[in-house]
Amino acid sequence: MVEAETTGPVGKAPPGAVKILRIFAFSLYGVALLAALALVYLGASEIMLKVAGTTGRATVVDLRDETYRVVRSYYGAGGTALRTEMRTHYYVTFRFATDGQDYRQERLVSEGFHRGLAKGQTFPVRYLAAYPEFNRIDPDRSFWGLLVSGLLVVFFGSCGWLFHRVSGKLAATERLRSEQPQGA
Repeated sequence: MVEAETTGPVGKAPPGAVKILRIFAFSLYGVALLAALALVYLGASEIMLKVAGTTGRATVVDLRDETYRVVRSYYGAGGTALRTEMRTHYYVTFRFATDGQDYRQERLVSEGFHRGLAKGQTFPVRYLAAYPEFNRIDPDRSFWGLLVSGLLVVFFGSCGWLFHRVSGKLAATERLRSEQPQGA
């Protein structure tokens, strides 16, 4: 049986691996930072509405949905493939009154919230008394925005930490190898 020869030491990381891992780790930290900023933005508005907000009643003026087609092209060895999807956005036009002023807005809402409403029906609206234009009608949309942003922060931050940790271990191993005498 013939044994294979190796040209370099077994188990040694390729040159530059530490640098590449660190660059990748800091890139992941950057993505985590952007997700954290989105979380802060979404969270701050939710906290502001919870603490300083006023609850009122809004009336449904109009309900509409908008369905459109999304076509995507995929290119591969077998040629071009097209994938078509139908997507629907749901909108609610509502009005509410505060301090003698009547406010009317249209909002993109979740399908479940949209299906539970009818024209003329009232529902709770949370708004800032000083700025009634700043309001929330669909609690599901705000919850999912916070949850997704939080999960992205945790995921990308953890991946960045892992790659940073591995690069540190590789750097320490390379330092130990370079400090050992060559004959040992």
